Amino acid sequence: MRTPLVFLVVFASLTLLSVSAATQVTTQSSTIPSSSQNAATDDVLPLEQFSPSFLGMYRKVMEIEDEIRRHTDRYGLHYDLARAVCLYESGGNAGLSSGPGARGYFQVMPATFRSLRVDTNIEAGVKYLSQMVNRFDREDYAVAAYNAG
Repeated sequence: MRTPLVFLVVFASLTLLSVSAATQVTTQSSTIPSSSQNAATDDVLPLEQFSPSFLGMYRKVMEIEDEIRRHTDRYGLHYDLARAVCLYESGGNAGLSSGPGARGYFQVMPATFRSLRVDTNIEAGVKYLSQMVNRFDREDYAVAAYNAG
């Protein structure tokens, strides 16, 4: 049970690094003078050091980030946590279905989806994760509870 939580923490860290890396690549190719760039980007890995499969998953999640942000704002959940859970659970694949029956971006079980009374899998995942954070008052416990179902 501990391995998925550790993986998620590492995965969330890599996600945050990839955002910084993407920002660094964007700013390096723009006309922004180097003196106005953030000093923290000096420690960022180059984009070439990330695996193509990770970048592919991240790109898929970028397509739904507006919806994730809308629901995280609504339910008071940290956006980066929700995005990391989405990446971990489905790799950005909306059509993914697990053996036990969990489905969608956030791999929500059908019974949980119905009990949450929401319209989309993304909203269900964010709302359920938000409930877990509120219940345990810690994100690490909430992620463990989310994974346990």
